[in-house]
Order: sequence, then structure tokens, then C-alpha cells
Amino acid sequence: MLLIDVITTALPAPTGFHAKEHQCAYPGVGSHIGLTWLQLAGGMQVTRGRFEYPYWLSFRSKTLGIIGMNAIGLAVARDAFATARANIIYYHAEAVAEAESACAARLVCFEGLLLADAICVALPWTDGAEGLLRALRLDRINSGTIYVAWLRSPAIERALAHLKQNYAERVQLVNLAAVAGMSKFHFVRAFTAIVGVTPHRYHLLLRLAKAKAMLHEGSEIAQVAVQAGFWDQSHFDRSFRLFVGMTPTQYQRNALA
Repeated sequence: MLLIDVITTALPAPTGFHAKEHQCAYPGVGSHIGLTWLQLAGGMQVTRGRFEYPYWLSFRSKTLGIIGMNAIGLAVARDAFATARANIIYYHAEAVAEAESACAARLVCFEGLLLADAICVALPWTDGAEGLLRALRLDRINSGTIYVAWLRSPAIERALAHLKQNYAERVQLVNLAAVAGMSKFHFVRAFTAIVGVTPHRYHLLLRLAKAKAMLHEGSEIAQVAVQAGFWDQSHFDRSFRLFVGMTPTQYQRNALA
């Protein structure tokens, strides 16, 4: 299982569903941050968890690794450091002076980040981060806990929930924007700014995550293509090879070996 599959299925986290609206102690992003943890169990099964305040007390003397030291990542790092003096390490394209001065964060190589006690993926994804998460297998991660942090937006979370519930359907952009209560063009900009990918790309990632889960279960490839919402098996094969780097047949053979 890849980390991007876990993160995709972790979103959204509407109020009351295994997540808690988290007002950061240092709201540098000017709003609330959504924060959800996912516990990796044997066989890489995932369970979601609810935070109890204060969130980071268990991190005293532990290390939190952050993928993406953007405004959201910086807010999470500050909160963990202020609450529990957690050791903060991060993976980013370049050093972030504000993070290093505010919470003694250290820039590390990617292999070093995987050794952290827990990992936080701070949305929005960048192009580089999406590729990284597509390649990262959960069995490479030292920690059993993954955090996902994002800028709270009820409108965008409604759209995320709608896509998750209707991943196999051909959801029209204009209808998805209506669910969010926005114009089509405003919705695309807002969605991409918060998540880091377009609604179309996110919808495809949801379908691929479902398809990979079904392939792991041994389902017939033609059945997977239909149930995951692809137009036909050819469309499924092209999309799968583009994002996974192998055919569905090869992926299933490796998964069941």
C-alpha cells in the first residue's frame, strides 16, 4: 500500500467523523487546521483516530517528521513544539528559516524523515510531493502513525465527501462546485489551493486507490475497472500504468505473490 492511497482515503474529515477541528496555537494560516491521525496496523490496515486535547502531549521527547514545510506544516510544527517540545524534522525542497528558528526544526533527507516516530503530511501537495507520495510504500515507514493536516474549508470538505461517496460516478465539475456552493472557476482554484491537486486528479486518485484495494483482494481486472468507475478496461489500464508505473495485471501479480 502506498502512502498516497492512505492520505487520499483519509480526506475529508467532516466534524464528528474521526477528526477534530483543531485551532492551531499559532494560526499563521489565518484559520483552522484539520488534523487527522491514521494508525497503521499489521498487514498495513489503517484505522482513523480522534484527537483529545492537548494533541501533542504524547510527543514529549519524540520526533515528528513533516513532509512539506508550508504554512500548514509550519503551524503544526509550532503547535507540537510549543505543547510538548517535540523534536521536529522536515523534508522540503529547501531549508525553511522560520521553522528552524521558531521550533528548532531540522531539514533532513527523505530517508532520515522515515525514521521519525510519526509523520505528518501537510497539504497542499506540490507536484514533487505528489510524485513522492505515489512512490512511498508504507512498509518503508518506521512509524505506525500518519497525520494529515490541511486548511479547514467546509465548502471544500463537502466536495471531498461527495467525491468519496461517488468515486465510481462521472461527477460533473459544475455539480461538484454546486455541492461546495461556489462558482466552477472559484471552486477549482480553492480546491487546488487546499488539496494541491485539481478535483479531476483527486477523483482519479480515489478511483485508483479503490482499484488497488480490489486488486489486492484478487478481484477480476475487468470487474475492478467497472466498479472503480473507469470508462472501460482500456481506460483503466492507461490510467493505472500512468500513475502506478505498471499494468493492473502486473500489480495484482506482485500483490498476491
